[in-house]
Amino acid sequence: MVADMSDGYVSQIDLEKIYRSLISPEHKRFFVIARYTGEKFNRITKLKIGDVYDENCYPLDVITFGRGTSDQRDAIVFERLKELLSYHRPKKCDLDAWLFPSKSRTGNHIGFAATDKWLRNAAYRADIDHWNISTHTFRKVFVTTLYEHGMSIEAIQETVGFKTQNSVTRYIADKTQKIAKSLNNIFP
Repeated sequence: MVADMSDGYVSQIDLEKIYRSLISPEHKRFFVIARYTGEKFNRITKLKIGDVYDENCYPLDVITFGRGTSDQRDAIVFERLKELLSYHRPKKCDLDAWLFPSKSRTGNHIGFAATDKWLRNAAYRADIDHWNISTHTFRKVFVTTLYEHGMSIEAIQETVGFKTQNSVTRYIADKTQKIAKSLNNIFP
């Protein structure tokens, strides 16, 4: 049974299926960071081990994306994320090494196209319509999940690093359903 994603939204259950279909420990680590931070894949590819782990390969309290750039963002490492990062920690802990090194380009980080390919392959193995999955799926699900659990647009903007509140609202799936539910609760 292929999941219905006509609105471009993937459920948490679908994400679990994709996660379980991943083969590589590096892919699972990448997936965990994408799922629980909502960060763009191209920024995750550029993480160094020291952006996520300390010298003993224990997860830091924040993941720093774009370190030293004008759009640097720190994502909070909450309990579930810390647990999964600990489980999927790298074997070696060279803080200056790429967290996701390229297998084909020595000394470089994994490429964006490679992440898209393994994500689609995992979705296919999980029987999720891999043509509706994209590297941006995680960001949309993350933002929508925060919103559905009551986080304000302003807090989501700050958490995910959007420049405008309008950017946040473009990522939220099923806005009308959420509004209708809220109105029904306010005016029973």
